Amino acid sequence: MSAISSLQSVQYGVEFATWDEAVVNFAALDKVVEGLTGIDGSGGVAGLRSALDTASRHDGVSIIHVPVYYGPDPLGGLGAHGSWNVGPWVPETQQHRHQSPI
Repeated sequence: MSAISSLQSVQYGVEFATWDEAVVNFAALDKVVEGLTGIDGSGGVAGLRSALDTASRHDGVSIIHVPVYYGPDPLGGLGAHGSWNVGPWVPETQQHRHQSPI
């Protein structure tokens, strides 16, 4: 949802109908999917390296949960590219889409 919110924020200065506050731990799926291992990849570079090492030793599918930042600080995100046409501004977005080379 953060990717959608980011596009909306860049295009219109507001996010609409997204729920970025939801905490989703995909690593918890290992409790419901046989053969899957879920690994916490938080804790910076060291935590991610440890998670990758653990995943490489698992004989099966691994999911590494890496918490990411979403917010207004440009140093914390990947930027927004493209356009989004959902929300109360759909006519404006469609007009933009027809004028844009993307």
